[in-house]
Amino acid sequence: RSLVDWIPAEQIRLDVAVWYPTRAEPGKISTGGQEFYAARNARPIPGTYPLIILSHDSAGTRFSYHHLAERLVGQGYIVAAPQHDGDNADDMSLLFSDVQLTQRSRQLRNTLDLVLGDPNIGPLIDASRIALVGFGIRLCRPRRQCRPAQRRSGTDP
Repeated sequence: RSLVDWIPAEQIRLDVAVWYPTRAEPGKISTGGQEFYAARNARPIPGTYPLIILSHDSAGTRFSYHHLAERLVGQGYIVAAPQHDGDNADDMSLLFSDVQLTQRSRQLRNTLDLVLGDPNIGPLIDASRIALVGFGIRLCRPRRQCRPAQRRSGTDP
């Protein structure tokens, strides 16, 4: 299921992919260079489930970690994956800006509000069991650049 919202006061557009337990047969979905199987807009299995908000890395999209989302749903979770506006594979206008992290935190907060407030998904969520899993930007690539600032004498990193 996809949820979309616009928060004009914060200039945030939210596009959120939501995976949840269902008995419906999945079909092939192709979007944004990604191919995966899901039962789009299927009827959920009644019950309450913990929620995991899945935040993609800067070069990703809301579908980048669909394998992880599918696996988590198989273990009894609901997964909500927002597309980070200005910080994704299609739009990196906020990359390395002073707004990047604060914008992401607002997007995650608004994702939670959107999912909890959705009439189809919200009632399925156990509000006492909500977690965030996030993937961020890589600030240092080669191992040698990521050495600790202080080393013990006589050791080689």
